[in-house]
Amino acid sequence: MKYIMLAVLSLAVLKGCSNKDSNIMDITEIKYTASTRGYFYQVMAMPTMLQITMDRTSESGQLYAIEIEEWDTLLGLIEDIELKKLDNIEPATTWQEVDRAPIAGLVVKTLEKKFESPNFDHGNPPAEIRPLVDALLELAERTIEK
Repeated sequence: MKYIMLAVLSLAVLKGCSNKDSNIMDITEIKYTASTRGYFYQVMAMPTMLQITMDRTSESGQLYAIEIEEWDTLLGLIEDIELKKLDNIEPATTWQEVDRAPIAGLVVKTLEKKFESPNFDHGNPPAEIRPLVDALLELAERTIEK
């Protein structure tokens, strides 16, 4: 009986781990957007490309190649976020409501779903997504400098 329980528990744990990994592997796009009336900045990361747009009227921004390790770093940071709860996180501040900061947002797309954060202040993301947002913006900055 112990062996049967051990086998069932092992399968349950392995199944749970494989689902989490497959969800991370299903991510196709991570997009950060910040804007006000006179400002627009968008960074969209894909497995091998980074698209940076600074003009809201532009159909597409400047494309840059990124290393797979850089994409994997972003995926690793997403593992710490519960994507299903992304739309319920609370912004740290609400300065965007009175035009003291650009309105920012984070979108994570998978093969089947799109997860969106509520609006937050550019430069002050909620604690739950701060490491991911900071890493994405830092990657964009490093990529532009190359």
